Amino acid sequence: MKKAGGHMPFYSVIIPAYNCEKYLMDAVESVRRQPIRDIEIIIVDDGSTDSTGQICDRLAGASGEYVLFLDADDVYAEDALDEKLSEECRRGRYDMIICSSLTSNVDRNRYGIDMKMHDGVFAGGQACPISGHFASCLYSRQMLLAHHILFDEDIHLNEDEAFKMKAMYAAVRIRTHSKPLYIYNTTPGSVRYTDRHIYDFLEAWIRTYQWLEEYGSMGRLDQAKAFVRQKIVSRQLLYAKLYVQ
Repeated sequence: MKKAGGHMPFYSVIIPAYNCEKYLMDAVESVRRQPIRDIEIIIVDDGSTDSTGQICDRLAGASGEYVLFLDADDVYAEDALDEKLSEECRRGRYDMIICSSLTSNVDRNRYGIDMKMHDGVFAGGQACPISGHFASCLYSRQMLLAHHILFDEDIHLNEDEAFKMKAMYAAVRIRTHSKPLYIYNTTPGSVRYTDRHIYDFLEAWIRTYQWLEEYGSMGRLDQAKAFVRQKIVSRQLLYAKLYVQ
């Protein structure tokens, strides 16, 4: 963990790490190389195949105004978290900031655009009004805690998109930024698409619908529910197809 100058950090970067010794220091160093120093780094490693339980605990205990998530085998782009971005966050009081993201080849020496965002400000209160990847987002910690947006401890895969959708629905103001923040590294031996993925997809969206039932009192609730129902049905069909095969 790193705190600058004895005061509370502006950013909390949570890095779930399990069996990623080969890449973990690259991820950590990519955070340390950022131009600003108001960052705390929280590494979660409970020695199990899934660390979402500890992620929930650490999210609640993070002290930064904005929370970010960095996989241990990925990195941040150079100069992504700079003073200009921090000042925009302070002035705009955004609930989410969604940046562009890049992807690398296996050798990590060539980069391409993964998802390009355009500069703008959008209203939240609905499901996925704009694109952008989960890990290339900055999330207001106050918003996450106020609306009970946490990870489900027993869903091991694919819970990130459901998390991002909840945040977009709970957000009042969303800022999109063209500068790249996140670099997805192609890692040999990555987990392939399996029936476990499909089951966790399905369970994540079922629980998201339950979250809307309990906490969905703002914005376009009917639109958000329809969006989640569509996700559930598509995953049910995919799961049924795999089962038949």
